[in-house]
Amino acid sequence: MRALVCTDYGGIESLEVSELGDPTPGPGEILVRVASAPVNFADTLMVAGRYQLRPDPPFAPGYELAGVVLESGGESGFSAGDRVCGFIPY
Repeated sequence: MRALVCTDYGGIESLEVSELGDPTPGPGEILVRVASAPVNFADTLMVAGRYQLRPDPPFAPGYELAGVVLESGGESGFSAGDRVCGFIPY
């Protein structure tokens, strides 16, 4: 899986495209093929380490997404092929 990763706090120019392992959804989780993921002001603050929530690097910034469910870990209420949008709380 390819992801834009913040390896250390700084400007957006410090973000790196990285290859990560393929994720596997656990119970109550889903795996989504992301079709759209907007970038907003909160993302730039998070990357700079100036947002109220500060995940420890490395992390993939981003709060919102839209896509298609590839796999369900069970008990999620979603099935492969479902179109979804979501908000990722940190």
